[in-house]
Amino acid sequence: CHLIYKAIYQLCLKQDMRYLVAIAEKRTYRYFKTYLPFMPLGDFLPFGDGVTAGVVLLDWRKFELFAMERKPKFFKWMTNANAPHLVHAPSGLPLHVSC
Repeated sequence: CHLIYKAIYQLCLKQDMRYLVAIAEKRTYRYFKTYLPFMPLGDFLPFGDGVTAGVVLLDWRKFELFAMERKPKFFKWMTNANAPHLVHAPSGLPLHVSC
């Protein structure tokens, strides 16, 4: 999952897009906010079968400040677009979300 956010980050940089708005399942949101400072834009609502989801916002500039300070290896990996050998997130980061 980190790889898709890296691709989205790189695309947003190219397109000069500061914000990302997404719909996130609550458990996934809680996991990702440890790496990406998502902010909920409202309440998480039940969608059936135990799924609770809501609209979240990510400010890439806040991410950069957050990651430079708290997750420098992750930030270096996210910002390095020209490193084909860096396919996976840095060691110590899980490669997928288990819900």
